[in-house]
Amino acid sequence: MITQPVVVITGASSGIGAALARRLGHGAFRLVIAARRADALRAVCEESGPRCRPVVADVTRRQEVERVRDEAVAVFVQWTCGSTTSVEG
Repeated sequence: MITQPVVVITGASSGIGAALARRLGHGAFRLVIAARRADALRAVCEESGPRCRPVVADVTRRQEVERVRDEAVAVFVQWTCGSTTSVEG
């Protein structure tokens, strides 16, 4: 059972995306946050608690969206015998 859901937030380096990351990061959520501005993204991640992973990406590019997805799965999900199990990242 997943006790801490994983949330992916794009546009997380400022505005609503950053505010959402800060709020959810201090709740029962694990975050993967994505944006183009690396420095701002890292700062938001630091402010969002220990279960946050920043991924610098331009979500207008499909390949980068797939990389964000892959990072979320690699960090927070463990695949076992065709099922998924939540793990701390």
